[in-house]
Amino acid sequence: EPAFECALPGCELRLNSWPAVEPRLTYFNFIALDGTGDSGGQPPAEDIGDAHAEHLRNAGCDWYVPGVTEIYARSGALGDRILDPDVVVSILAPRWLAWADAEKKDAGRALLRQIAELWVAAARRTADPVADVKRRRVEFEGWSLNVPPRSRLSILVEYSIQEQLSSIHEQLFELSLMTDAERAQEQELGARLTEWQQALDALAEPVRQTRNEVMREQLDDLRAALDKLTLATKTGG
Repeated sequence: EPAFECALPGCELRLNSWPAVEPRLTYFNFIALDGTGDSGGQPPAEDIGDAHAEHLRNAGCDWYVPGVTEIYARSGALGDRILDPDVVVSILAPRWLAWADAEKKDAGRALLRQIAELWVAAARRTADPVADVKRRRVEFEGWSLNVPPRSRLSILVEYSIQEQLSSIHEQLFELSLMTDAERAQEQELGARLTEWQQALDALAEPVRQTRNEVMREQLDDLRAALDKLTLATKTGG
């Protein structure tokens, strides 16, 4: 039953609420129905407004407004569209960036875009890319429930770095299992090795800033493995 309902000259307002699976959360559904029945074919905005957001931040409340794309994803209606990084970002952004102001949202969206591109690229190397992206998204969003709102952007930075390191590790490992003859058949292998070297160089400072020793050791190990593979490729041994 609606928790609140009233009729206004221009529209009808209705607020519903129900418990979520996560006991700390409650779903609220606040709808304004156009009295003319003409919504212009546009989905509702995924933003509650800066004033309301600031009030909730000051009150220490956590929230997010699920976007239309997330609703489609839950129903399984997206299909192959889940392999579009922009679609993945539109699903993740409302939950992860609700606490961020406009400037931080831009930075957060850039991080989410980077994460989405890594997911899609990794998924396309699997037998079922759609299922792989869905799995990653569900795991990621489940994990986000334990991340304090004020820490979400910094966590996104570390997660993005870790995903980049993991992506390079997976591809280097696949190459290391090949014979010299098999590697010789890989197209543009030299360019790929150079690209990974540049990526690791670019990650050196962000990894240092995280002060995460495990991540730093992983970076050093990847550099050593890449150097070894590059030398083997050049010498054919």
